[in-house]
Amino acid sequence: MDVLKNQRRQDKVVQVQRVCYGTPALYAVESLPSKYRAEVKRRFPDPEAQAKTRAFIDTIVIDNAATAYYEGVSIEGARGLSDEKRMLYTNSDSILNACRARLMESAAEQRKVGKRRRVKMSNFWAAVAEHLPRVAEIFPHSLPEIHAYCSANTMTFSRTARPTTRF
Repeated sequence: MDVLKNQRRQDKVVQVQRVCYGTPALYAVESLPSKYRAEVKRRFPDPEAQAKTRAFIDTIVIDNAATAYYEGVSIEGARGLSDEKRMLYTNSDSILNACRARLMESAAEQRKVGKRRRVKMSNFWAAVAEHLPRVAEIFPHSLPEIHAYCSANTMTFSRTARPTTRF
């Protein structure tokens, strides 16, 4: 708390509402240092983002075929997967099936409407990567959550690596 008070005195942090009996002080999140801002956004996600994530979570259906497959898997002929691993792999499959269904819906809509409503793959996977941490609270999974970083680096590399030839 002392760090926050010192930063407020130095005008590094903007205080929106002062402390009063029974009410805490409110600070502008955008004025906080980056490490604190990231923690605040992790603990208190945006309600709009939660609604989008909830819409994605509602499309996830547990894949019974994956459940049956992972129950039958045996490692070294003797032992099977633990219950935790089976659940983790089944949830990952179910999430990927929901992504596939969402992509198929958008492709069908694109065929009806035309190319102007096309879903870009980089935007789609960035949005999925954004939802994954909140999805993991309900469906624990083993999918990577850093796709946005990889996508940005891939796009930067493809722009710089493309040869430019002029005739």
